Amino acid sequence: MKPWVFIVGFVVALAAALGYFLIKKSPEDVSVIHHLTLQQPCDLHLAPCVAADNVGRSVRFQFTPAAIPLMKELKVQVDIDGIPAYQAAQVIVEGTNMFMGYQRAELRTDTASSLTGTLVLPVCTLEKMAWQATLDIETPTGKIQAIFPFITQR
Repeated sequence: MKPWVFIVGFVVALAAALGYFLIKKSPEDVSVIHHLTLQQPCDLHLAPCVAADNVGRSVRFQFTPAAIPLMKELKVQVDIDGIPAYQAAQVIVEGTNMFMGYQRAELRTDTASSLTGTLVLPVCTLEKMAWQATLDIETPTGKIQAIFPFITQR
């Protein structure tokens, strides 16, 4: 038997196996993201911000202290409504006008409808720094996500 016949046969078998696994992938394996819409007005320095959708899911997001200081521990508090079962939650803060890395806070259950965590924002060379806090809540039916913009001053 010629070696190239063996190689071609192996490649065809490998392609068939790969095709089978790609076709058999169930829709449950695909990550679904449900976006919550930010309710206006939203200024985290003045009051908590709310994001919601049209099926009754909502989150109320706030930092403590509300002044949002740099290089000091910030408490993140999220109150959830209409999200009965979740597996994990986190907040990722990133700069929007300059890359400052990713500041993460894993959120823990405080009460049945409240999650908390802490993070520290770095100091930027700019006088005003624009940020966005992305809240991700993992549920059995997919990810629920809300984005909260805010500004800090040096």
